[in-house]
Amino acid sequence: MIHQQEVSDAKQKVEDRMKTLLVTIACLALTIANSAAQDTAGRWGMPSEAPEWGTSLIDRSADEQMKTDTMSKGKDQVPPKDFIELDVPPTIVKQVEPVYPEEAIRNKIEGKVWVKIWIDIEGKVRDVVLLKSTADILNDPAIEAARQLVFTPAYVNKEPVAVWVSVPFKFKLPSSKTSSGEVEKATEQFLTMVREVIEQDNKVKAEAMLNPEAYMIDGTRFKSIPEILQTGRKGNAILAEQTRKITFTKVKIADDGKWAYMVLRTESQRSGDQRYHTILFSRDSAGVWHIEHWHVSK
Repeated sequence: MIHQQEVSDAKQKVEDRMKTLLVTIACLALTIANSAAQDTAGRWGMPSEAPEWGTSLIDRSADEQMKTDTMSKGKDQVPPKDFIELDVPPTIVKQVEPVYPEEAIRNKIEGKVWVKIWIDIEGKVRDVVLLKSTADILNDPAIEAARQLVFTPAYVNKEPVAVWVSVPFKFKLPSSKTSSGEVEKATEQFLTMVREVIEQDNKVKAEAMLNPEAYMIDGTRFKSIPEILQTGRKGNAILAEQTRKITFTKVKIADDGKWAYMVLRTESQRSGDQRYHTILFSRDSAGVWHIEHWHVSK
């Protein structure tokens, strides 16, 4: 009996030790697992504890959190979702114009660049993402300008929130406004060209004033001006102006400097009746003006 009792006691002690060992192993395994999870979180930039920000407004994906750790320099903010329903949207309080690249100016490149800007809860720009562009050369200046903008914060339920906003930057070259001196010079030049065509003292010189496809609208008749000069028939509007005097001129040059029109008023020296001419001029790549269109209004 004593021997059986000793065996039973020994068996019970072994079972107790096994249970203790199993509990210890389980606790150890759980500790190792938690430690590994924390190591992984730290390695990938994931928070080891749940953040305190509003979960309905913030996307806490691992990629975004990694990006935030790199950019925020210790501030507990992450990029917001693309769309947040706001009570008060952000507004620009510091506008910055992008620097127009000299190469783009030389090559007369205009365009538009759209960027997406991450605005934090203080209204400061935290990141800029290129969305769309019509000219790659304008991208960097637009992004650099966007980084310098300052906004008022956006609000939801009277609390500031981080948001993305889309901002376009337009690059347009200034209009080349024509000075009064240039208009006067062009007026003299155009009058000389018109007189050469009207008087036809030198038909070769007169034809040089014309675009080969130049045409005239005389009342309801459509005519080629080079053909009018070649045929020299009486009764056409150009020959009829040889006995009339010019009493009024008005010249307008287009902003691009490639087109211009002149309005002329001529008057009969006998009867005093008036006639108006609208003449369109074009300038070629060499800077030489030619007559494109001539409209006579009786």
